[in-house]
Amino acid sequence: MYKKFVRLDLSDREKRQVTLDFTRDLCVLEVVLIQDEHIVNLKNCRVRVEGVQSNNQPVFESCNLSPAKNGAILLTLTEHFVNFNVPLLCELLIEEGGGEERWVFFYVEVKSETRKSRSDIVPQPKPHVPAKTRLIAHRGLSSIAPENTIPAYELAGRYGYYGAECDIHETKDGEFVILHNSTLEGMTNGVGRISDYTLKELQQLTIISGHQIQRYPSLKLPTLEEYLDVCKSWGIVPVIEVKEIEESSISRLIRLIKQWGDAHQVIIISFSKKTLVQIRKLEEAMTLQWLAHLNEENIKVCAKYKMAISCRYKEVTQKLVHQAHQQGVLVATWTVDLNEKMQELMKMGVDFMTTNTLLYRQSLVGCKGGKDYLFHHQSEYINSLSSPLKEKGNEGWIYHEEGQLLEVFDEGEFGNVLEVKLAPLAVGDVVTVSFFYLGMEEDSIRAGLEYVEEGRVQEVEHSIKSTAHGNWHYMSGQFLAMNSVSGDQSYYRVIIGPKAAGKSHFMIRDLHIHLDYM
Repeated sequence: MYKKFVRLDLSDREKRQVTLDFTRDLCVLEVVLIQDEHIVNLKNCRVRVEGVQSNNQPVFESCNLSPAKNGAILLTLTEHFVNFNVPLLCELLIEEGGGEERWVFFYVEVKSETRKSRSDIVPQPKPHVPAKTRLIAHRGLSSIAPENTIPAYELAGRYGYYGAECDIHETKDGEFVILHNSTLEGMTNGVGRISDYTLKELQQLTIISGHQIQRYPSLKLPTLEEYLDVCKSWGIVPVIEVKEIEESSISRLIRLIKQWGDAHQVIIISFSKKTLVQIRKLEEAMTLQWLAHLNEENIKVCAKYKMAISCRYKEVTQKLVHQAHQQGVLVATWTVDLNEKMQELMKMGVDFMTTNTLLYRQSLVGCKGGKDYLFHHQSEYINSLSSPLKEKGNEGWIYHEEGQLLEVFDEGEFGNVLEVKLAPLAVGDVVTVSFFYLGMEEDSIRAGLEYVEEGRVQEVEHSIKSTAHGNWHYMSGQFLAMNSVSGDQSYYRVIIGPKAAGKSHFMIRDLHIHLDYM
């Protein structure tokens, strides 16, 4: 089943356009409604969709509320589709319990590979890659909020992650709370083991450590129920790491999850094979991931017990991923914090990826505006050239008006070719960079985000190209701002240039930098 995810903001008066790929499998559009930066709770609501094609056939076959996610509506595309590549207006009607109605307007355009007729389109071989590698926020979005806290999980939802991972421990009175370690030192103002305290005693403690902790005073340890409620509100999949616990505790955990909602929508992970096997005996359909080395023997174990395998990213190879998929075993990997490595793993066909920082074509919820840098003129490109190259003139670069191309002849001594100083950013803002390039070597160009503090580069993150279009390559990457910067002494900049020192010759076109203020 092909599924497309989209978020529609009820406060946005602009009509949205959604593109679907028509395949022989069912096409499902999962719509999440947003208002005032929060997901709309559709409990006790009825929904229907209206929209027709030129032959009066409906655009969608069915319209239903998602049974697993608050605020989510599932729209199934009709099998009888005729208006390909033409935007069709659809209207989504939400009827609330009190009789109030809301209408949401959006356009749907369906693309069909079989309808393309241009002779210059050459089919590209497709590796075994899932339609969307699912990103898991490690302990929530722990790079901009304290790990394993409610704000970190809310941010994971706001930034459009597929799932959010947590670590659970049992209290003295048999409740489940969320913290990475089994002891309280470091993250809280308490001491000792979690298992020596009751839940009521633990709720008197305060979290005192973690990223941006100064923004979140008086944080408490979340309970498992509070974590599950946040996941349901934001439509993200709970990913629960379970330590080695007694079978009676496993039964209690499964009962709690079933009371919360559909157990199929929860992923349980553990280093303990014994614990996962016990869970499988009690709950046949629950999704499990074994944290283990990626090798042939462990893949066979996972196939036997119907589990996925989760490993360190350095262990992943194309061969092992292929072997796992042949046996029906999904592959997850952790913890990946570099765009370049993420895209390599995606090409290998990894199904799940846990990260602290990465965003990949995600839906950003609750944006507070944005800013665009569009490069369509000579002055825009030339003003961003590194100073020595700019002074060199036509001996170092040529701008081609036809095609709006910047051609660069870099001898290797000038460093980064383009350096775009960005407007002020705050922690959590998102920078998206995309452009086409034509180089003498396939992977000759890098692009990235640098944090500059008083003239010194503090952080560097680079991305690589994502797709090839004939001789041209398309590079696209998203970066998360980890520091607030607002002055001339400290700032962020996008850099684009050769990957390695030495002579290079390449062209750049259609450079677009977009800032999302979160």
